[in-house]
Amino acid sequence: GVEAAEGESVRVKVALQRATEVAEDNGTPDVVTLGAADLDPGRTYVFQVAATSYLGATTVTSATVTKNAIPVPYVAVYGGAARQVFRKNALRLVGDAHGSDASCTGENLPDNTDMEFLWEQKEGPPVGFEAVYPSAAAFQQYAVSLNTRYLYLPPNVLEPNTVYSFQFTGSLTQNKALSASALVVVEVLASPLVAQLEGGGRTLWPTTPVTLRAIATDPDDMDSPFKFVWGCRTLTGEECFALGQTPAVLFNDASEITLNAGVLPGGTYTFFVEVTKEPVTAGRTLTIETSLTILETVPEVDASVIVHPPPSSMVNPTEDFVLQASILPEGVGAGRWECTEGHLSLPGLLEEVAIGALEELFLAIPAGRLIEGQYYTFAFAGVEGPVAGLRSEVRVRVNEAPWAGALTVSRNYGFEAVTVFEARMVNWVDHESDKPLTFGFYVRDLDNAAAPLTSLGPRTSANVFRLLLPQGRFQLVARAYDALGTYAEVALREDINVDLPEEGPLSFTGRRLRQVVDSRLTQAAEAMVDGVLLPLMSIQSFWEAMQVVNIYSARFGVGDGG
Repeated sequence: GVEAAEGESVRVKVALQRATEVAEDNGTPDVVTLGAADLDPGRTYVFQVAATSYLGATTVTSATVTKNAIPVPYVAVYGGAARQVFRKNALRLVGDAHGSDASCTGENLPDNTDMEFLWEQKEGPPVGFEAVYPSAAAFQQYAVSLNTRYLYLPPNVLEPNTVYSFQFTGSLTQNKALSASALVVVEVLASPLVAQLEGGGRTLWPTTPVTLRAIATDPDDMDSPFKFVWGCRTLTGEECFALGQTPAVLFNDASEITLNAGVLPGGTYTFFVEVTKEPVTAGRTLTIETSLTILETVPEVDASVIVHPPPSSMVNPTEDFVLQASILPEGVGAGRWECTEGHLSLPGLLEEVAIGALEELFLAIPAGRLIEGQYYTFAFAGVEGPVAGLRSEVRVRVNEAPWAGALTVSRNYGFEAVTVFEARMVNWVDHESDKPLTFGFYVRDLDNAAAPLTSLGPRTSANVFRLLLPQGRFQLVARAYDALGTYAEVALREDINVDLPEEGPLSFTGRRLRQVVDSRLTQAAEAMVDGVLLPLMSIQSFWEAMQVVNIYSARFGVGDGG
């Protein structure tokens, strides 16, 4: 059903009934299509649809549609009207705007390709003051982006646990009355803390002091201090020390503590520390622990082995994984790497995949040899000299690449340097702690078996990329990257075929070439202010221009003037 907000419209109801009958005949009763002439300009309509189950239960929903009396531009923000972002990440909002096609009206309207843009903050603590930003250059990046399609706010500018809203407006340069706006609401989350205990599980001589160091970082770089609360328990879960005998250092609010040698008898203990930092929200309080085994034998030479933890306990499977061990004092013994958890714990596998000998102080595993989502424990065990019988280990989890998404393209046939193919990466998901996602787009020349995978441009947070291609047959490939750099790669199943225009290759060197190259280079130039290139700003426009330049330089050659 349909009702006009300002009186009945019999013509619309008749058109809707006709469209409903067509949809029924086509077997798609949930989709009806009305023509442009069926709705009166300058009026608002409320459409209702009722869905009824076989049990007779009915649900009704509605949609409000306003048909403008004048052809205002189409304006939207990529990614929808609401999103979440961690404070540690830069906020990049990408607007989509273009003029309406008024050819059906027979009227001469201003050039729809010449538009002006404006971003305005509508909700949240003001971000328009330079004092909010870490530097004048960072504020400049934000200020210049206000009049582009790409709003940019640097990391750690927005307040955590706060809601902001920004409005994107696009208007035709020759007639500011022809404008439209879109609103996006952004919820800023406090980023989880990252913390590790140096050394992991260790074995020590009874004559060696126990030094524990918590390595904690705050991706949000908040001004509040870290808080540390230390503790110790036995394998049975009891307190390590009798009442009133707990060493004072365990009560220190410090990232590093040292227990004197001999304060604990031989045995295995679990030391833990609770790390907290304001604002205290999910992920801002965490407890990390390590296992320490103190031997009972007194050595001739006091020595120790320690494995230094990687920057994060979550590792990227698409990068080489490297660990470093130390023997103290230097040169007093030798050790060997081993894996006690994960598929590399099977006999001979670690030695097979590692770069270099396992007796070296560095362990390097090539990218792609660790399984996503799995835990691994690597240990450096002393085998000679005073470190024989000592060990230190570290446990890591391998990050998972984004998943569940797909790659689509607007068409798979077109003409050289004329047809704009719009590629989209849709429905990609990942753990909240691994966001934001970024996307890279590539092509492979299927007519040249030796041709490498060619990047179409820099990685951006926009999941849409517009590309122009030369004559040939191509495969489109895209990658979805998470915040750690782990990526999933997907290839389009259908080939993209590109022909020369019917008028020949020279047909594009006139108005269309100037429009594509000049307008895009102009937009790109707007992103350069006092030598500062804004991240993401108009990169798409610049790259579209460069694609056309590359296509024609390859076909016609490059002159002396470049």
